[in-house]
Amino acid sequence: TQRAAIMDDDSLNNYFYDVVYYCLEWDQKEYVDNFKIYEHRLNWVSHNIFRSGYLFFGTPESRPTAQPPEDYYIYFIPPYGNDNYTDEMKEDEVFFLFKPNEEFKNILKLYSSAQILKNLAEEKNKLAYQSKAEFFKKKLTKYLSENKNTCFEVVYKGEKKQLLEVMGRLYKSTNPFKETIDLVASICLDEYFTTKYPEMPKFKIQITSKNRAEIIRAGIDRFAGRKNQQANALLESFDLLDGDKITVQNSKYAQYFIKELEKIPARAVINYSDIYTEVPNKDEYFIDKRFGISYALLPIVLLALVHTGHAVISLRNGTTITASDLETLPKTLAT
Repeated sequence: TQRAAIMDDDSLNNYFYDVVYYCLEWDQKEYVDNFKIYEHRLNWVSHNIFRSGYLFFGTPESRPTAQPPEDYYIYFIPPYGNDNYTDEMKEDEVFFLFKPNEEFKNILKLYSSAQILKNLAEEKNKLAYQSKAEFFKKKLTKYLSENKNTCFEVVYKGEKKQLLEVMGRLYKSTNPFKETIDLVASICLDEYFTTKYPEMPKFKIQITSKNRAEIIRAGIDRFAGRKNQQANALLESFDLLDGDKITVQNSKYAQYFIKELEKIPARAVINYSDIYTEVPNKDEYFIDKRFGISYALLPIVLLALVHTGHAVISLRNGTTITASDLETLPKTLAT
């Protein structure tokens, strides 16, 4: 108890972050050694596709430079001490502020003390302190999980709001801690994402970093006649379906490339480098120059052009894909 009474603010903040990390229910490693900064992916709610960024436990002043630069930064500001932070009102930064209360702080002190004593104790006594630490940690995580909507405030571009106010009709009482934080951040960043990616489709199926390859695989196989819900949703996202029929008529993405093809002389080609530009993003690598769409997703549009006879695709391995070759696509690897 005496050790708990003299716990300094920096230590309290570190153990607070330990509890928040546990609430996030993930296993991300520190992206920069000895800094609590983590790779993070966010579902862009209005467009149903993930964006890549970083989550940092600390202030902008103490954040290390993380490479490559990504779309956004989410901060959990230290709740204890006088660590004021400068909000430069950047459109890619979202801040979460914990509203401290004495009961939570006292339990956090007990948890911190148990963890420290466990590390200092002889081997025979470690288990007892470990048990105490786990007991207090459960109380802390229960509090954060049950009160996540009210014990945090969010600040975006200098404006502080309650989480419930931001979520509005998208609020779900059953959402776990991380989903709540992600949803609030996504809503805050929506206008910025829309400005940065103005031509991004609103996908009919949620695309995550984990399921993207599977959905693209289904989309590719759709051109070989293999129909399923995932494939149809992906093609519909690019306006490439009219009922059950593949069409390029209503797709602004396909129509753009048709016009580009019409501009070039007979026997000329449009090269990979004409379509894509390299980006410093660990999930994308390349995006197309016109719409800002990932090199992994755009082939769905290009294959539609092959399907309708507007184009032929030559792969790096020498394979040529024409409308009559589309049945071979299931043997082709998705990115």
